[in-house]
Amino acid sequence: MFKKRHGWKYNKIAHSSEFNPEWYLKTYPDIAQSGVDPVRHYLRVGWCEGRNPGPNFNTNDYLAANPDVASIGMCPLLHWERFGRAECRPLTPPITPPEALTFTTDSEHLTLPTNKFDLFIPVGASCFATMHLRTMGLQKMSYPFDWSASEDDEHHDRGLFVRIGLLCNRFTDFLNASDMLDKNYPDRPEHRYVLNTRTGLHYVHDFPVSKTMAEEMPAFQEKYARRTSRLLSDIDAANNIALIWIQDVYEQIHSNIKYLPDEYWLEMYNKFASAYPGKNVSLFVFEHNPNAHDNEIQQTIIENRVFRFKSNHSILDENGWLESYKRFRVKNISAVLFQLKKQ
Repeated sequence: MFKKRHGWKYNKIAHSSEFNPEWYLKTYPDIAQSGVDPVRHYLRVGWCEGRNPGPNFNTNDYLAANPDVASIGMCPLLHWERFGRAECRPLTPPITPPEALTFTTDSEHLTLPTNKFDLFIPVGASCFATMHLRTMGLQKMSYPFDWSASEDDEHHDRGLFVRIGLLCNRFTDFLNASDMLDKNYPDRPEHRYVLNTRTGLHYVHDFPVSKTMAEEMPAFQEKYARRTSRLLSDIDAANNIALIWIQDVYEQIHSNIKYLPDEYWLEMYNKFASAYPGKNVSLFVFEHNPNAHDNEIQQTIIENRVFRFKSNHSILDENGWLESYKRFRVKNISAVLFQLKKQ
């Protein structure tokens, strides 16, 4: 009866790339024990209870970012699939850092570009960059590098080189199924670890173990084709572009952190800027300095185009563990991004 009365709504949720039934049942064991259809549960009561349909869509965040949707009592994922995606609705509300975050750091004494940026592009390493941009309200839509990482990111010269290269060739041969390899690591119970052998990028969120890599490949290709098309359109439309690179959260536990020379970062900047002439581009590099004091941010400016920041990424802001993304947010990085947002 439910499917008959709400068939189109049911199908929208069931076919959404943001709805993961395996994740839903594992995250909410009471639903699994009840034996109810997870799609039906989320559509009828799950979203009202603040439950999330998958790891990359937060129900309460979407409603907070779009109060008109909350006011009409519409299921947020249903709204996203029917209207929100086409309207470029924000997935998360912008976060204004508390006073302690903006005034107890050195961020207000740093030299930053005076122009207002139209577009912030996360270029690595892994999802740490997009987490910061999204929580600061500087990125509202998904782009192709958000949830991928590189096996070379620990020595990040190769990982960034690949990402900049893909941006410059406009993602030529980015989604060839023949380049994808299922690494099938046993310590990843929910998703397959799939490596793109051409680019070195790997994906740990996109291939559920309930399907083979080949079965999921069409949906993966469609999703990333949409993200690459969106990013390229945004680049073409933008005048002022900020490339954001933040040192991987997992690399910060290592003591032998590798700092690349200024010449490398300038080379990456020049490569991108040459591919998109007429754009005003800046590259922002956030590196971890375990010896820095709590509110200390060290800055290096390279030819007024590349801005390097070193601070202690081990020091978290007062929110600590972000429940919506299950990732750390570093207060000194957030403080600098907040200054860019205010421009």
